[in-house]
Amino acid sequence: MYGNAVSSTGQPLSSALISSTGTTTTVQSAPNGSFTLTNVAVGEQTVTASAPGYATATADVIVTKDQSVNAGNIVLTVETNTPVNH
Repeated sequence: MYGNAVSSTGQPLSSALISSTGTTTTVQSAPNGSFTLTNVAVGEQTVTASAPGYATATADVIVTKDQSVNAGNIVLTVETNTPVNH
């Protein structure tokens, strides 16, 4: 499985942590935002991307046997902190 981690403005996100159900592996996205996960189990999987300062994003992907699957762009949005009123 391969894809790209990008911001909501379309900028590549390097060093985003990418994982998926169907594998125990976590990888970091490259400087251009690209990532590759290998040995992902066949079937419907959920890809999760996280990066400091961004909300975690997920995408559902169907993995088929012996096929390279493009997870597309996983879009992370800037995390906003809600002020706490006391």
